Amino acid sequence: MATTQLLGQQKPAKLSSVFLERIRISKDTLGSNCLGTALFISGEVKSDDHINVETAYPLYFKRMLRVNTPVPGCLVAWVVDLENRISVEHCGVVTSTEPTLVTFRRGSAGAVMEDKPLDIAGGSYTEIARTHKDFCRIEYYIPKSLQ
Repeated sequence: MATTQLLGQQKPAKLSSVFLERIRISKDTLGSNCLGTALFISGEVKSDDHINVETAYPLYFKRMLRVNTPVPGCLVAWVVDLENRISVEHCGVVTSTEPTLVTFRRGSAGAVMEDKPLDIAGGSYTEIARTHKDFCRIEYYIPKSLQ
């Protein structure tokens, strides 16, 4: 697999067949949300289930490597921080970086949307992150499967 250099570690330049298979499986999963799907595709959880936005950060994201620049396979998270209560309001998996494209689940139990531009993937959260940087931001995380 081709790789790119990131923080002294080798990272995949494109998604592995395992990631692609998990995307296919997620399309047939009902009852999940964007967090459950993104964490499943990235290999952080074993099944594509609903994950609470308030518990996702301390249980999963806080333990991952946060990076400034996305790479294919990393998670993109729209994070809200209100009075040190951090929640991940929306999430997807970066599938391409030139341009930045994201695969994500639209809402709770919604369809899996593949390879959409970051603005479309984030919906209103992207605009909020741009205009209210004091409490909403876009962050990128490297899942353990890529570390």
